[in-house]
Amino acid sequence: KASLIVKASLEEAPINIFINRRKMDIEGVITALANEGVTPHRIKPDKTSLKSDISTAFSKNIDTYMSDLYKANALRLKGVDYLSRYRAFMDGLFTVQDLSSMLVGFLVEYIVRDMPDKEKIRVLDMCSAPGSKAIYVANISERIKVYSRDISEYKRDLIVENIERLDIDNIDVKISDALIHNESDDGRYDIVLLDAPCSGLGVMRRKKDIKYNISNDKIDELISIQKKMLKNAQQYTRFDGYLIYSTCTVNVRENREQVEEFLADYDSYELIYEKQLLTGVDNSDGFFIAVMRRR
Repeated sequence: KASLIVKASLEEAPINIFINRRKMDIEGVITALANEGVTPHRIKPDKTSLKSDISTAFSKNIDTYMSDLYKANALRLKGVDYLSRYRAFMDGLFTVQDLSSMLVGFLVEYIVRDMPDKEKIRVLDMCSAPGSKAIYVANISERIKVYSRDISEYKRDLIVENIERLDIDNIDVKISDALIHNESDDGRYDIVLLDAPCSGLGVMRRKKDIKYNISNDKIDELISIQKKMLKNAQQYTRFDGYLIYSTCTVNVRENREQVEEFLADYDSYELIYEKQLLTGVDNSDGFFIAVMRRR
């Protein structure tokens, strides 16, 4: 696996997109892109890449469910640059997101299907920029209200730009530091998303400079930041709600070990889904995701 990861990290990263279902279905987007000279490729998901690394009642048959979501929502573009040149992009028919990151939205969709009687579902996206996850989640249902948060005006403006392009109206965007506990948010959310700052070792093919800038000291600092953010995230999650933790790294200390320590500290949480994706092994960037339910 190591040789496959290294080889893939040196290759050019593909452009993956998900469809704005509020405006057009996947067939319509394929036609719109074809009219502009772009031939999108359908995604052929590997169910092994979607199957949870742990066996739980929640994760049973989840690979089949999410495989169907990939087929209906995701496309791959090749030989395309400067997406702003294309009317389909500027008209908000789709947005860019790697297949690994789409997994967060698919998991939320899987969770929400079991909330048919809940009139309003609150989802907090703590580190939201550029807003792709928030947009996918908001696209699932009008019953969902997404609270999109990030640390600076620059990141807030990135989120707002994407929301306005896709014409999504059920996302609330504000500046907020995920390291600072906001007591008014305690127990307020049905689902909390924490895509935490990380070493980025899963996306080196997209960010070539990562390998020159990372160090053990930097990773130690990031692990401390993640732990503090998780502490806040667990307070924001309502009882019987869900906390989804993700990173774009393959470093076990930031991923499985971080989750194990969290579960040891907060015994009201149960791990119900966990997946480590690897560049070159799975059809995606390197990515980790864990779903925990608060009992």
